[in-house]
Amino acid sequence: RSCEICHNFGADCESRAEECDSPEDQCGTVLLEVSQAPISFRTIHKNCFSSSLCKLERFDINIGHDSFMRGRIHCCDEEKCEGLQFPGLPLSLPNGYYCPGILGLFTVDSSEHEAICRGTETKCINIAGFRKERYPADIAYNIKGCVSSCPELSLSNRTHEEHRNDLIKVECTDASKIIPSE
Repeated sequence: RSCEICHNFGADCESRAEECDSPEDQCGTVLLEVSQAPISFRTIHKNCFSSSLCKLERFDINIGHDSFMRGRIHCCDEEKCEGLQFPGLPLSLPNGYYCPGILGLFTVDSSEHEAICRGTETKCINIAGFRKERYPADIAYNIKGCVSSCPELSLSNRTHEEHRNDLIKVECTDASKIIPSE
């Protein structure tokens, strides 16, 4: 199978077709939005993906301090695979739970703060890894925050050497209840 491959800021990118390696047998588009108030940016990534990543479909991580990261993953059997657009952000109130919060891009060691969970968020996510692109070095990341449900992610090394994504930590636990102060 061959798929469109490209990465860019914004909602579109110039792509070229490349052959995929097993087990990455599906074409896909990932839209990412990262917001660390007052700055927000979106990126698009078209690539070959494994069916396990395609099953994720979406994720929304509340990192705390008015920061969040969310993604939409759309996979298909055709070379051209258009992504889904982001809906507006839901308005939700703090729900009495909290998690550690980190948005560490380019590092796996970041200072931690408290993320106040909102709405249906009752789980804590902790993801760390490295993303290999056509840059001189790996891009490290470390993300912690509140989520509504635990994603089905597992530690795995991708085989597509030029576009490798190595997850070194995936943890999902119950959020802690905020204890009211007297």
